[in-house]
Amino acid sequence: VPPRALAAAAARTYGPATILVEPAAVPGAPLAASVLALPAGARVAEHEHAHETELLYVLEGAGQMTVAGVTLPVGPTSVVQIPKHTRHAFTASAAVRAVQIYTPAGPEQRFKAPR
Repeated sequence: VPPRALAAAAARTYGPATILVEPAAVPGAPLAASVLALPAGARVAEHEHAHETELLYVLEGAGQMTVAGVTLPVGPTSVVQIPKHTRHAFTASAAVRAVQIYTPAGPEQRFKAPR
């Protein structure tokens, strides 16, 4: 994929995720990148990704990320890398905005599903 800058105006929002990069929007993209916005008290149930590594970079807010049974406090500038096949969950103690990256792309598609 050749280098290119993507205009934020081209991003699409689906529920709590604003998807910036995904193969459907950037053919050949080897990853997906989104901004995730969760209110205080939001919970992401424990789950795992069979084929994807996830990276979460917290821009603002706070919470607890549990990765492979270890609970980590996270806040602004925290970076959490979750390998494929690793159980993880998240609880926001304050409203959170975070950059979420999956490689390869795939799990971001769940935000597009009708609720």
